Amino acid sequence: MADEVCLTKRFTPDMIEDAIWLWARSSITLLDVRYSLLDPANAIEDYIMPASTMLYVYGGSGDVRLNQTMYPLERYNLFHGGKGTELTIHPTSPRLELYMVFYKAKSPSHNRRELPRLKEQAKPFDQVYGFSPGNPLFFAKKFHDMHISWGTGSALGHLQAKSSFYQLVHELYKELERGDISYIDPDYAEWVRQYLDKHFTEPISIQQLAEMLPISRSLLSKLFRKREQKSLQEYLNEKRLEAAMKGLQDTQATIQEIAVGSGFMDELNLIRMFKKQTRMTPSEFRRKMITESTNNDIDNHYHRLYNGKGLAGLVKSKEDGELSMFGLSGNKTVILAAAMSLMLLLSACGTAAPANNTGSANSNSTQTESNSEATAAEQSPTTRTVQTVKGEIEVPINPQRVVVNWYAGDVYALDLNIVGYSGWAQETMPFYDKLMDSIKIENWEPEDVMALDPDLIVTYDEADFDKFKSIAPVLVVPETDITSLERVKIIGEATGREELANEAVATFEAKLAEAKEKFKGSAFEGKTFSILEDWGPSGDWSGIAYETESRGGTLVYHHLGLQIPQKVQELIDSGQGRGTLSYEVAHEYFGDYILWFRQEGTDSEYQKTEIWKSLPAVTENRLVEIPGNYQGLFYYSDVLSLTAQLDYMVDAINSLAQ
Repeated sequence: MADEVCLTKRFTPDMIEDAIWLWARSSITLLDVRYSLLDPANAIEDYIMPASTMLYVYGGSGDVRLNQTMYPLERYNLFHGGKGTELTIHPTSPRLELYMVFYKAKSPSHNRRELPRLKEQAKPFDQVYGFSPGNPLFFAKKFHDMHISWGTGSALGHLQAKSSFYQLVHELYKELERGDISYIDPDYAEWVRQYLDKHFTEPISIQQLAEMLPISRSLLSKLFRKREQKSLQEYLNEKRLEAAMKGLQDTQATIQEIAVGSGFMDELNLIRMFKKQTRMTPSEFRRKMITESTNNDIDNHYHRLYNGKGLAGLVKSKEDGELSMFGLSGNKTVILAAAMSLMLLLSACGTAAPANNTGSANSNSTQTESNSEATAAEQSPTTRTVQTVKGEIEVPINPQRVVVNWYAGDVYALDLNIVGYSGWAQETMPFYDKLMDSIKIENWEPEDVMALDPDLIVTYDEADFDKFKSIAPVLVVPETDITSLERVKIIGEATGREELANEAVATFEAKLAEAKEKFKGSAFEGKTFSILEDWGPSGDWSGIAYETESRGGTLVYHHLGLQIPQKVQELIDSGQGRGTLSYEVAHEYFGDYILWFRQEGTDSEYQKTEIWKSLPAVTENRLVEIPGNYQGLFYYSDVLSLTAQLDYMVDAINSLAQ
């Protein structure tokens, strides 16, 4: 929170009063007044201010960087920086007007009783800031007058310029006192983006990058993700991957040379990232590009790897670069469409008139029975009205083709058929095999959902209602204010599967009751439990991550009722239900028992420290290490996942007590 405050509030009343005191008693010397017209071809790059400088920028768009702080330009902008401040201005419009006033201030040399205190709290001649003034035309006129007066070169003209400067400063602090000035919030996210664009081929630590700015790493990550819709590390990986693709396509360099030249640590790192994002190795990609460049009319429709925003339209590769004709997820959809077309064709052929009219009585009898059955079917209701957060909706009584956003476990507990899902799948999930029989929806958009022809869409997101309601009924069950057990009952009642929902909940609650009895033993009395994972000493989310809901937290704390360490509880009470702790202080938050999630394929650096080796939970064998490939088991909190987590956790913890 302190970081967010520093973005919007830089001048307290005391700071303003002290700054005015210094301005009134200091000797000000104007050194120069300049005017420039800027455009994208005439930007200012890395200019070091030779003295304290006041700038007025208006009439166009772009951004201004003072030292490491990036400011987006508004209509009228007043900036200030002390001597040595680094200035960069990037116009994005054809015309941007700039006034620069260079001055030198000499503090009072007598009556200095208050000066030491003032110098500690107020440094108006060195301070870096950006404002959008409340009376922008006054400032525009004063800067213009200063430039004209200064340009005469006469002593009288310079005196007039100095007089205008004092009037400008007076208006500035008058607006500050009244609160009429609007602070221009620094655009740290844009600065970081530009920095990564220039330096992505170099070794970059996200932690070191954050230390270059006056905000915390967590706030920087939050601002960047809000702006770019991806994390800092994801953006950096994407830039490096783009460079690697270009190198593979345009040069004959080796994979190792391309890896190093693109910013990857080594060839193995590049290959791992390449396969993760494109589902092919760098060598396969290079062969594919060579093939397409010589025969660009074959199958190009399927092979776009980058669309200007990110990787898209990726295709599966087989062995020596052979490409699957159906691409990512289109295979099942295309096969289904073909099958439906064939059925319609056969159906059309079968409705022709009969070849003869013999046996008309039997035919009439059969027709009568069919009509009766059809009438009965027409009279039976096929939908039910359900009250939801989005009002009343009509839900199929027996939905056959369900598309689900996140709630796959709940829907499978009700024995419904999922034809498509949005979410993550991993082999230790209790319903993984069923998920593999459905289609993962890579882009949660109407076109992709419509292709699956669902008769019901189940989601947690209220925004999905308007997004998909024209395709099929949308059952919205928000995650807030209900437990996962209540959630499956709500979905069960809406779809006519109340009995199955109750059975799934009863199975879990019976196992839960048995588990609670086991945790009443003396080995667990008064003991606390921590859920932790090592994210490494550096990176986008470094340190020891603690969880209170994810990674089995819902089961451990909310259902089993195991005790949370006091210091972690304090974090929860302050609104920090999950986060990371530095290596230096993490041990203070560890409980008597540690549920330690390992990251797959990575050794924990924290487990190599002496602090770890001296932890009571480690020395006294109260440590449950959960392998990295079991992340999927603890990913969701639906009733099926909770039941499977319960079996795993109870066995693991009880084995320590024995």
